[in-house]
Amino acid sequence: METKGKILVVVFVVLALCAANTCAKLVQIGLTADVTSVTDFGGLLGGRINVGDTITGHYTFDSDTPDTDWNGGSASDMVGRYWHRTPPYGISLNAGGFVFQTDPDNVNFLIEIVNDYRDNYGLISDRNAPLYDNVIVNCIWVQLDDYPGTALLSDALPATPPVLEDWLDNPFELMITGVTWPPRAPDARGFMIYGNVRSVWLVPEPATILLLGLGGLALLRKCRKPDAGH
Repeated sequence: METKGKILVVVFVVLALCAANTCAKLVQIGLTADVTSVTDFGGLLGGRINVGDTITGHYTFDSDTPDTDWNGGSASDMVGRYWHRTPPYGISLNAGGFVFQTDPDNVNFLIEIVNDYRDNYGLISDRNAPLYDNVIVNCIWVQLDDYPGTALLSDALPATPPVLEDWLDNPFELMITGVTWPPRAPDARGFMIYGNVRSVWLVPEPATILLLGLGGLALLRKCRKPDAGH
């Protein structure tokens, strides 16, 4: 039984590594932010989002997405623009019981990397699912700035979360805006939510989580099985 247990562990490790390699294109990064300012014209948010509240969520992208920023017929070596126009790519944030997310039926999600005298890491989603009837979310924006220009080494799309300590200057890091539709005066209403990003992390791939869970259960069963003669 000990030999079978060792074989099971080896198979589990190999499968996990294979899953990680074959699914490497899909990257999901989780984040949390603290609300620093809320403006709500007409009470669209119903007082459910306030300064100090926590925003949680994630953004998903393909790490093999090509750079579409061109300068003079060649790709710029200082600016990388990585557009994602199909699901499951985009961003999803939760605050006050509301979900602000990229419209899965009309994805227009940009990751912009600027490696210049000022480094910039930006996420922009400008086609988003409605908050509720007649209330659209017209922009979800996350931005990190470093004016010394030391946070980035290139404009390549990183497949790992940004190290927040490297981004020294952040006039604002997160913004969500929305309006009633159609925006007709005098009934036009809107909201603006600002926040500071507090943490980011790499979300494990579903296949890897499944394999880890199966492997853990198998090992647990092995450990719990009594030895012969006991």
